[in-house]
Amino acid sequence: MKIIVLAAGKGERLWPLTKDTPKPLIEVKKGVSLLEEQLRRISQSGAINKALIITGYLGHKVDEMVGQLDDSHVEVETIHNPFYKVSNNLASLWLAKHLIDEDCMVTNGDNLFSSDVFKDFSDGCQDEGIYLSLGKKDIFDDDDMKVTLKGNKVIHVSKDIPMQNIDAESPGLCLIRGKTAREEFIKSLDELMAKESEINSFWLKAFTHLANNDIDVKPWYFDTEAKWKEVDIHPDVDQMREFLSKMVMQ
Repeated sequence: MKIIVLAAGKGERLWPLTKDTPKPLIEVKKGVSLLEEQLRRISQSGAINKALIITGYLGHKVDEMVGQLDDSHVEVETIHNPFYKVSNNLASLWLAKHLIDEDCMVTNGDNLFSSDVFKDFSDGCQDEGIYLSLGKKDIFDDDDMKVTLKGNKVIHVSKDIPMQNIDAESPGLCLIRGKTAREEFIKSLDELMAKESEINSFWLKAFTHLANNDIDVKPWYFDTEAKWKEVDIHPDVDQMREFLSKMVMQ
């Protein structure tokens, strides 16, 4: 199985840390960047053998980091999104759609998961289909990627869902398993990107689009509080470093 890591953004909310450094290369442990740590965990999971990183802002620095990796368990490649300045990560994923040619996961470059999340996700979702990982939460903030469910199906993913309609949070990790599921997912990307209004959309909008076209998106839950962290704003960096220093995530 492969994983596509969306890492093209400029990380403007982390300025000046990202003035000369792409967000995925921010140091989260001594001498270790966020992306390096994420790739280590992907490798450690044993569920994935290839990682494809979609770069953009200061992409050459990500290329340099990848060139210095020494990991025999996961093959790592980069693909550059030359339109990163005028688009969001939906466009990055669309540019990589030809790489969705086998069972694969997709995630964001500013995420960090416990290594067992990848294995548990793969092992727990063996049937063909499109799966979105979710976490339960009592209080949501404006920046959370919120999710509405209907029965056992995801029907809406957005930061702007009204509180009364929120059922879960999406940490931004999906699994696409099987030929039909891959074709449906790619078709959804194509249809969204055919609209000029979607050029700056988040890739997670694809799941709302799928649901609107009667394509099932199945939820898969894990303990996001204990097994997932992300870096969006300055306080997240310190929290990530403290979290890792305590060796909570394995």
